[in-house]
Amino acid sequence: FKGKYYVYFGPLPVLFFYIPYKLITNCYPPDVLSILFFISLGFIANFFLLFKIRNKYFSFVPEYKFIFSIFILGFAGGKIFLLTNPYVYEVAITSAFCLMSIAIYYLYECIENNYNYKDVFIFSLSLSLSVAGRPHFVLICLWLFPVILSRILNNSPKDQKLTSSVALILPAVSIGSLLGLYNYLRFGSIFDFGHYWQLSLNNIKILYQDIMRFDQIARNIYYSGYYYFIQPFEIMLQ
Repeated sequence: FKGKYYVYFGPLPVLFFYIPYKLITNCYPPDVLSILFFISLGFIANFFLLFKIRNKYFSFVPEYKFIFSIFILGFAGGKIFLLTNPYVYEVAITSAFCLMSIAIYYLYECIENNYNYKDVFIFSLSLSLSVAGRPHFVLICLWLFPVILSRILNNSPKDQKLTSSVALILPAVSIGSLLGLYNYLRFGSIFDFGHYWQLSLNNIKILYQDIMRFDQIARNIYYSGYYYFIQPFEIMLQ
């Protein structure tokens, strides 16, 4: 964009891994190390969530089945594939996965602890930061934040309603404002994360214009539904 290369989408991987690594080691880390870091941290969050749910609701499940479920948690869901393709795209995905995993863990804590403001704050901060890894995660924020705010107002103790509501809204507004400023300083628009300027085999501008056409919505839903949920697996030899 105007003669400059920019970080793919958001600054989350740079802020959470690349800058700290450079400051500590004075070296630049390989992308695969970043992916391993985010996958591992996300796995830890998911493990503790699974552990808490199992102990409270499924204590009757035998230990060997619980251990087996941990292996599924660690090795399923495309994590190994992301490690075998350690590039910029995978870094963005795993950084968002990591923060979303932390957000889900603290969402559980919110529900269990009657929306304590500390749990709500960490949940909101983690969920908002996930957008800095993958911008379309903002769609999750747009429907989940109102739901949680409604739950806080209806279910939390009276003396916690205000603090918990502020703890939910403040991180979202702050992170959203900073991301908007970040986009504006780069591309002159608070809503432009750089997706129009990607280097690709396709003309991304024309592709996005075609996807966003109102008369193509039905076609897009049909093709997406097929390729994501119905299309059989293919084995490609390289």
